[in-house]
Amino acid sequence: MKKTTFLVCYLLLTQALTSYTQDVIMHEYNLLTKELSILNFGTSNMNVEFDFTESHVGSATTAVTLNSLVPDGNFSRLNKIEREVSYPISTAVKIESKFNGQVECSCSGTMVSKKHVITAAHCFLEIGTSNFLSDSLAVYPAFNNGRRHELFGEQVVRKAYFFVDWNLDGNDFIILELDREIGKETGWQGIAFNNSDDALRDQVFHKYSYPCFEWGQADTFNGDTLYYSYGLYNRVDNFIGTEYVTNGWTGESGSSIFLTNANNENYVYGVGTWAHNMRHSRIDEREFFGMSKILEGYNSSTFEGPQEANINIYPNPARDYITVYTGLLQETIAVKIINQTGQLIQNFEVGNRETIVKIDTKDLPNGTYHLVLSAADGLATKRFIKQ
Repeated sequence: MKKTTFLVCYLLLTQALTSYTQDVIMHEYNLLTKELSILNFGTSNMNVEFDFTESHVGSATTAVTLNSLVPDGNFSRLNKIEREVSYPISTAVKIESKFNGQVECSCSGTMVSKKHVITAAHCFLEIGTSNFLSDSLAVYPAFNNGRRHELFGEQVVRKAYFFVDWNLDGNDFIILELDREIGKETGWQGIAFNNSDDALRDQVFHKYSYPCFEWGQADTFNGDTLYYSYGLYNRVDNFIGTEYVTNGWTGESGSSIFLTNANNENYVYGVGTWAHNMRHSRIDEREFFGMSKILEGYNSSTFEGPQEANINIYPNPARDYITVYTGLLQETIAVKIINQTGQLIQNFEVGNRETIVKIDTKDLPNGTYHLVLSAADGLATKRFIKQ
């Protein structure tokens, strides 16, 4: 009787999931109670070419500016990190997996909110299933040279979120939720997607990772030290990879590749899945939609001044200009225009009491842009299209 009941429940669940094939469905796994549940976020239907979540420098770090020029030989590989407390280096985390009392050199990850880390699902799950292979997970921000950082310490993972249909075909993502909002101190990177292959091809991506060893080679690394790589990624499909590097290293799985801009805003476009040609599962619109839902409420505060609902842009689509109605501002705010690859195109300030701002767009290439208004209390973002 119990077997029959289980089978009926399983079939009903399978039918339910099938009926939601157009929906974005994720698992929530509680590592403390070992309970697995399903989250249905509905259909994405974002109808935008690109999007991103906010990045943040944090409070306990200095910032370094990364070089986005193409390096000699098109790639610079595994440079040892010395200043791990500086942003965005401080967003890199080492992840330890514990199973039956054994600690494994596991994977790398990246802080993407006050209390969330993005990494690869295959690091902790049986391939293509919801079977968790770890009893517990610990995250160490800015771990380096075999030691925990004195400010950031060890963070316990409470929950994990991953796609019901995840596999190694390009949606190899998992979001880890920590027990503390350590991202307020370390800072975090945004996550992003872009539907255009050409917009991401031949871009200089950056990467922080904790390599353990290379497949088929003698152990050179042991996973206790943070390394930086950057270079030209010229292979873009379901994955973002580079032909300039033959193989990645164990321990680099789950580490992010990200783009940066002149304003030191950083956006993760994929996480390491395959060693060959350092292929990274690429975040698409559907995956962005689901993961951004998990991150909502954990980024910086919404404006108390210019509320996003009160900001209007017209005409949209635009040609020669856009007019931005901001409402009655109580403080000076910074205004940025960001293109499809996260590059800062324009940057200026709007004084308090200004309610209408006219922005020249005639020299902008056609495409989708983000207009970002930021103040001390947070930011608001609006999209517009240039035709």
